[in-house]
Amino acid sequence: MNKVDSYTNYQNNYYNTIQSKRNPNTTKAGRKENASTEKTEKTSNLAQAQLSNRAKELLEKLKKKYSNMDFMVAEYEGEDEAAEYLSRGTKDYSVLIEPELLEKMAADEDTEAKYVGIIEGATEQFEEMKGELGKDIENVKTLGFTVKEDGTTTLFADLEKMGEQQRERIEKAREDKKEKANTQSSHSLQSYQRKPKTTRVYADSVAELVDKIKNVDWYTIKAEEEKESGRRIDYNA
Repeated sequence: MNKVDSYTNYQNNYYNTIQSKRNPNTTKAGRKENASTEKTEKTSNLAQAQLSNRAKELLEKLKKKYSNMDFMVAEYEGEDEAAEYLSRGTKDYSVLIEPELLEKMAADEDTEAKYVGIIEGATEQFEEMKGELGKDIENVKTLGFTVKEDGTTTLFADLEKMGEQQRERIEKAREDKKEKANTQSSHSLQSYQRKPKTTRVYADSVAELVDKIKNVDWYTIKAEEEKESGRRIDYNA
């Protein structure tokens, strides 16, 4: 996703290295992220390996046509597992399709056209949503959706938020690093790193998703605590 400032881009790059260790809070009925990264990666790879040649060709066609989208093919149980797949997307949007549905799309042009239309419609609404969110778009890390055989979609957004004081400290540390390209400067930058607050929201429509993003109560969400040894933060603990 195209973030609104360089700070957000910097944070995305940094936190990608620890994403697999993070277990976001969720705003839907106290739900917790519980899908195993290892399990979902193996399932996804297996699903794509077992696709027919025509389904693989269709998948490549979709990836080429919609270069701003990550297409994922996997079987999943429930929204939590689906969101775990989608959260790994690196492009503007992530789309999750079950293998059986992709096979049906590949076998029939009308079926393909139907679901491609659904995908296009969802992404167009996402684009419109960005304007509606205003400054809240800064908190959006990942957007994705599942496409089901009945034509419905489930939308999700991974969100993260950092306090202004944390933001200012990191920006100051980055300036220090520019001025003093030495070990002490790098150490100072590491000391200033803080994990943001994170949460995940689900919705059946873009309007519902916008409402949930705007109304996240960040005061009730706690950021993960850092462990320090001296002044150095241990992110591998």
